[in-house]
Amino acid sequence: MEVHSVPLTSGRKLLDVQGTLDELQARAESLRGAYLRVTLNVPAPAPGLANRVKEILPDALEVRLQYPRLEEPTLTGTSEDGAAEPGTDGAPAASSADPVQRLQAYYRREQGAELPPAIAELFTRLYEEVVRETA
Repeated sequence: MEVHSVPLTSGRKLLDVQGTLDELQARAESLRGAYLRVTLNVPAPAPGLANRVKEILPDALEVRLQYPRLEEPTLTGTSEDGAAEPGTDGAPAASSADPVQRLQAYYRREQGAELPPAIAELFTRLYEEVVRETA
């Protein structure tokens, strides 16, 4: 076996780019030829966004979503200093809420955004179906 050295004569840049879909589309031509790590600014998570970015920027290696995060939910029945207010047990509101409200609270806490209505509707339909079948 023989080993030969082959000099590297060219390479591709790795660029970090950030913007909305419209901004990225406007810059697409100037980014051609480079590998891209893309941060997409969106109002909330949505299915198919990474695919749309890759249609605009075929050399995108990674697509991350950046969206405004909501503040952590506060406990129901607590004052600003965290003490339970009279007549409440200080438990999180979601603990006694229906399953859809609990899912919404979980999604808000974990994703920092509101649960998309289509997912809430699907969850409700599936939950009701399970309840009917197990009753």
